[in-house]
Amino acid sequence: MSKGSAIVGFLLCFFAGMALMWSVDKYGSHSTVDATKESGAAIGGLDHSAAKVPVTKADPSWGNADAPVTVVMYSDYECPYCSRVEPTIHKLKAKYGKSKLRVVWKHFPLPFHKKAVPAHVAAATVFKVAGNDAFWKFHEMVFKNQKNLNPQNFNKWAAQAGVNMGKFKAELAKNSMKAKVDDDLKTGKAAGVSGTPASFINGVFLSGAQPYNAFETEIEKQLKAANQAIAAGTPKSKVYVTMTNRNHKGKPADRGKKKPKERPGQDSKTVWKVPVSKKDPQKGNPNALVTIVEFSEYQCPFCARVLPTIKQVMDTYKDKVRFVWKDNPL
Repeated sequence: MSKGSAIVGFLLCFFAGMALMWSVDKYGSHSTVDATKESGAAIGGLDHSAAKVPVTKADPSWGNADAPVTVVMYSDYECPYCSRVEPTIHKLKAKYGKSKLRVVWKHFPLPFHKKAVPAHVAAATVFKVAGNDAFWKFHEMVFKNQKNLNPQNFNKWAAQAGVNMGKFKAELAKNSMKAKVDDDLKTGKAAGVSGTPASFINGVFLSGAQPYNAFETEIEKQLKAANQAIAAGTPKSKVYVTMTNRNHKGKPADRGKKKPKERPGQDSKTVWKVPVSKKDPQKGNPNALVTIVEFSEYQCPFCARVLPTIKQVMDTYKDKVRFVWKDNPL
């Protein structure tokens, strides 16, 4: 081969290679755009606001948006029962994976938890500034430190979650995400939520920190039903809305209850027979004219709050009142 032929051959190979790279870049770029769209759907890019338990891109989520089963959790960062359900959710994530299960978080701070709202606003701000991964890291740190909810720790946990602190502090100062928390409260109440934790599995209501088996049983049931719907022609992107609107039966508090008869006022005439024996713990004058019998339990945070009231009553009325304790573990 002559030197001139070699040069011509080299140039032809060079330009052919450039053309091939241009082609790969052009069409590979197109494929990347499609993949990005799919990725967007995978992290919550689908709008499911038409569901009776609405989910949008503004909600922190884990798992694919077109997963056949979605667990929507209305929860409170200061609620001790909410923290107990977190290990169950982690176990469910490990079992089903992102292709079968989506978990969506909704803010539902209860009015008597004074530190909850700032924690929820901070978490919502983390999500807005840094997205899902940072949110779930921050979320875990909040639940692990429920007794230490304060602005200093919110900043520390946000930094540990990898959030840009300049953006976080600026957004937090505007309190812009309070509207998101309020909106979640509104949609939760409309769906029938009155306490936390409250979960909806494809629209089926599950109240409280239920054990793992309760979640698993309903997820298996919904997984089967969702797959049947997909096989019948329901697009994966519409499974959540379809299944939720089919399953949600109205407000949980109203289900199966007959409408009570209206009463003219408080019932002050009925006398209830409440037996008291020597086996019941008591304090005060055993011959007191008034006896207060309290059915209570040691793990209930609301039960603990009545103790100062009882003490004040006993101190005020002294020998005129007797207090009797009854065990009523929930």
